[in-house]
Amino acid sequence: MTKVPGYDPASDWVKIQAWTRETDSLTELKYGIVLLNLTDRERDALDDYFVARTGRTLLNFVEERCASEMRLVARGLALGPLWFDVDLLRSALAGIG
Repeated sequence: MTKVPGYDPASDWVKIQAWTRETDSLTELKYGIVLLNLTDRERDALDDYFVARTGRTLLNFVEERCASEMRLVARGLALGPLWFDVDLLRSALAGIG
């Protein structure tokens, strides 16, 4: 059963896995291009696919492979707009009260 009709996360997973073997400076940009072209539901389906294949979330995977200056951007792309906002709020409110 397909989580999102018309979207196969396996194709994006294969692309991202192939890029992990590359060492060029464009790898982070390539991850971003894939993630930017996904809807929230497609990104969620890709995340589920990552968990099923690797036991790790898309967020963990991308953060491990991005340089420190790109890590926040990668986090936002992997989480999507709503969950990234929640993540930022959680960070901002940590320690209050």
